[in-house]
Amino acid sequence: MQAYRVQSVKEEAHSDGVWSVAWSKGSLITGSVDASIKIWKGEALENSQTFDGHRLGVISVVTEKSGKYACSSSMDSMIRVWDLSKGTAVNTIEAAPAWTLDFSPDGRFIATGSQVNKCHRSANTGSVNVYGVESGKIEQSFDIQKKTFILTVAYSPNGRYLAAGGQDGSVAIFDVATSVKTSLEGHSMSVRSVAFTTDSERLLTASDDKHINVYDVKQGALIKTLSGHGSFVLSLDVSPTGLTFASSSTDRQIKIWELSTLECIHTFEEHKDQVWDIAYDETGAKLASVSDDHSIRVYTCPTDTSK
Repeated sequence: MQAYRVQSVKEEAHSDGVWSVAWSKGSLITGSVDASIKIWKGEALENSQTFDGHRLGVISVVTEKSGKYACSSSMDSMIRVWDLSKGTAVNTIEAAPAWTLDFSPDGRFIATGSQVNKCHRSANTGSVNVYGVESGKIEQSFDIQKKTFILTVAYSPNGRYLAAGGQDGSVAIFDVATSVKTSLEGHSMSVRSVAFTTDSERLLTASDDKHINVYDVKQGALIKTLSGHGSFVLSLDVSPTGLTFASSSTDRQIKIWELSTLECIHTFEEHKDQVWDIAYDETGAKLASVSDDHSIRVYTCPTDTSK
């Protein structure tokens, strides 16, 4: 069986902390506090393209399934849509202050968290704003209805739900079609990452309270709270195999968890500083991580944990 191991390392990938990573057709895309976005190819992680355009640090970079577009958010409050084949920005959206992003499963929309409802132009409502990728126009907004900043958003794979996590520890799941909100309890500090399982039936949430919560989406109920990290849990990603998920933390560790047992089955301790983001590739056989130590790491992962 293929073992968990480090496959590739790129030191000083950026000149400042690297806060976001995503895959697109076998290539890596990273966003950094140095305000640049870079594309890396091959096992040697060779820098093939650099996208400049943001005035301040890049917080989040995401890609859609077809591989045509990437989208980035920045401390400059701008969202940029990039054509990856041309290496150019095809849309620039003047958003409210935004943190993480997520593409809808069909690639038509981009959701981002904020504290400003762009539809109703109201502030301090804990809002998720949804924009048309090609139009750049606001299409929909969802409110947690609390005075908080939304730090993380995620669409469910079936496109039915949109989850959000707030700076105050709040978590909500919205029905995209009806806007009906389900509030989830369980975190005492900021929620940094939310991720649905591949069947859209469970939601995983990561928090500064050092815990990962697992919720039943339909019931809106807490299934289990997972402990293991020694500090803030910053990022989550579910493997496309549906068998495992990964978590990263300010404790510099990356943990692999089995979804069937909700037990930690492996820990990577390779970074020299907090690990801001992690991402599985399209097959689940590789996992990438980025850190405030300016580096990128890629790991090989077994795609069948039963053997």
